[in-house]
Amino acid sequence: MLSVIPEASAQDQPEWASRPYAYVVIDQDVRGVLQAFGRNLGVPMVISAKVKGRAPANFRAANAGAFLDKLTTNNTLTWFSDGNMLYVDSEDDLQIRNFEAVGLSAKDLQASLDELGVSGKHLHVRNSFQGDGLMVSGPPAFMALVQQRIEQIARPEPGPVAVREHGVRVFRGSAASELVEAKSKQ
Repeated sequence: MLSVIPEASAQDQPEWASRPYAYVVIDQDVRGVLQAFGRNLGVPMVISAKVKGRAPANFRAANAGAFLDKLTTNNTLTWFSDGNMLYVDSEDDLQIRNFEAVGLSAKDLQASLDELGVSGKHLHVRNSFQGDGLMVSGPPAFMALVQQRIEQIARPEPGPVAVREHGVRVFRGSAASELVEAKSKQ
């Protein structure tokens, strides 16, 4: 079974992605454009130090999601939203990792990430070839979130508290005093 979180599509985009975005770029630094993007939409952003480049003159798009996709594609960048923050990284930062997740399928993890409102570009989750874990690829913040979700899902539920059926057990406190006897010299 192969399950994948596809690159961001219209149905799993963050709410801000469909908003009109009338920002017009006039040959600007891509970091500045991204900072303005977050500020204009009220979206907190984390921009990797590796994000560099220029956005060409007369660069525009119909809505915020299309603007971000076009900007990141033109500058070999990737983006990821955890539902609260927007992370932008260089495609050079993309990672592939195998997570041990006994009893957890890619479908289960995907459902968990969907609950959080996770979306982005270059995010993939699939069962590993041997079926003993999950193969995940994406930017560093996505990988950290996946690790956190796997740990939360895999954490065993606390069992019921054992209750004694009969009887009462009483523990009495006590005070102990030490008696020191002086030995007489002979």
